[in-house]
Amino acid sequence: MTRSESFLIAPDHPACSGHFPGRPILPGVVLLAEAANRIAASLDLDPALAWQINRVKFLRPAFPGDSLQLHWERAAKGNIDFRIERAAEALAEGSLRLRGT
Repeated sequence: MTRSESFLIAPDHPACSGHFPGRPILPGVVLLAEAANRIAASLDLDPALAWQINRVKFLRPAFPGDSLQLHWERAAKGNIDFRIERAAEALAEGSLRLRGT
């Protein structure tokens, strides 16, 4: 079963300061952290201890203030596959693995 939720990163997020002044983009690590933290919260896990990153691919830039959607589902062998979109356009996708599985 795929789970989905909408979110946005505030335009004044500190990671955007100096990250391409005049046309800031969200660093990929911010998108990855947001996905991992939201998935961990849904599963009632401590996000600091929960994940090993299997793979991540950043497809298009995200901008501060974008309305984003996170889609994720449990896959085989303790993996969680996820995708982050803006208006149905894929921005990032990847797979996390629950530690210890």
